[in-house]
Amino acid sequence: EIVRDIFLFSVYTGLRFKDSQSITEKSVEYENDEPKYLIKYQVKTKDKVEIPILKPTLYLINKYKDTEYRKKTGCLMPKFSNVKLNAYLKAIGDIAHIKLKLTHHVARHTCATTVLLENGVPLIEVSKWLGHADIKSTSVYAHVTRNKLGNTADRLDELFKMDNVVS
Repeated sequence: EIVRDIFLFSVYTGLRFKDSQSITEKSVEYENDEPKYLIKYQVKTKDKVEIPILKPTLYLINKYKDTEYRKKTGCLMPKFSNVKLNAYLKAIGDIAHIKLKLTHHVARHTCATTVLLENGVPLIEVSKWLGHADIKSTSVYAHVTRNKLGNTADRLDELFKMDNVVS
């Protein structure tokens, strides 16, 4: 359950492993007493990233709120070593017959593609969400999926309804 939650936390935040493991209660920015953003200086780049807190992220943050670990460390999520976490994820992937090698980085990739791009978030915003200094880094995630093409076709079909077509 903890492995799943750590993975999902990064699916909804896009954080790299080291950042997801070092983010604390002090990283939460509030607006009108509601948690709105996670503010983090990335371990890899030292650049500041501001990540909107989605409802699933807030659920996970609250789930571990009263744990001894949180009280001692202030970290939002339980700690795991990257090697151990990836070993558990690999085992889960094997059990679930997932062909892709399941690692923590897959969560970041899933955030970029499935959570953000597939839901119409512009590439420039995805780049900022992931904390990329250069949009070229983000374009790696921007492959067009069959689902995205289908959604585009559906929108175009709405525009070209038969009663709108000139005969």
